[in-house]
This record gives sequence, C-alpha cells and structure tokens, in this order.
Amino acid sequence: MTELDMLFIQRRKKGITLKMLSEYIGCSIAMVSLVECEKARFSPTKAQKYKKFIELY
Repeated sequence: MTELDMLFIQRRKKGITLKMLSEYIGCSIAMVSLVECEKARFSPTKAQKYKKFIELY
C-alpha cells in the first residue's frame, strides 16, 4: 500500500471532501481526483499541502 493510498483512506475516514482539499491546495477538484486515481501527479509543493491538510484535519 502506497503513501497515497494511506492518505486517501485517512481522507475518507475523516470526511474530507475533494472540494475542501482543492480549495486548500489551490487546484481543481478534478486534479485531486486524478492524483488519487494515480492518473496525474501534484507538484512537490501541492503534494506537501495535500498531505499536511489530511494529517492535521
């Protein structure tokens, strides 16, 4: 299981929506979805924001 998989599970358990994440990160909802499906990647800065938001929520 990858780190992204673990963060996705945490996000779902905490009730964090794609909209909440996209607003915090500064990207579209579609982009967050594509990253979670491993069809795209965040820049290193956005990846850090994604991880931080989920861990600290």
